[in-house]
Amino acid sequence: MYTLGAVPAEWVEMRSPPRNQSIPEPPIVDDLLTEAPLDLTGQPAGYYAIRLHVILRDGRLVEPCDVVVRR
Repeated sequence: MYTLGAVPAEWVEMRSPPRNQSIPEPPIVDDLLTEAPLDLTGQPAGYYAIRLHVILRDGRLVEPCDVVVRR
């Protein structure tokens, strides 16, 4: 069982905007957020949190969305 609000031991960034990006990216609708798959090979069994951060075109941050998966 996992504990809500628990802090992961480590966060691994899967995708971030390109450096010096000057124009917003188009919205992603019914598609993958990243081309790189999340690979948990070799990781111990347990619960893992996947967190999505969204930055709006005007620079405002949307509250992060967390999904907990069990390996």
